[in-house]
Amino acid sequence: MVGVDAGGTRTRARLAEAATGRVLGEGTGGAGNALSVAPDALVRHLGEALCGALPPGGGAVAAVVGGFAGGGPGGGRERAHAAL
Repeated sequence: MVGVDAGGTRTRARLAEAATGRVLGEGTGGAGNALSVAPDALVRHLGEALCGALPPGGGAVAAVVGGFAGGGPGGGRERAHAAL
């Protein structure tokens, strides 16, 4: 399972075992506000954070959970979803 915290100043991602919650990897990227960050930059910042959290060579991820600054009404939810 991967959790994403996309905030106004940075984006953080953590990979954890679903059964135990044990953290297996962590990564960070740039700002993740779904309304104020340009779509291409938002995708890049998410990619940076996710690449840091995931092991080299990848693997199966059962679920991704994300919280985005600006991710509510007004288009932010759609922009966050599209970036993921």
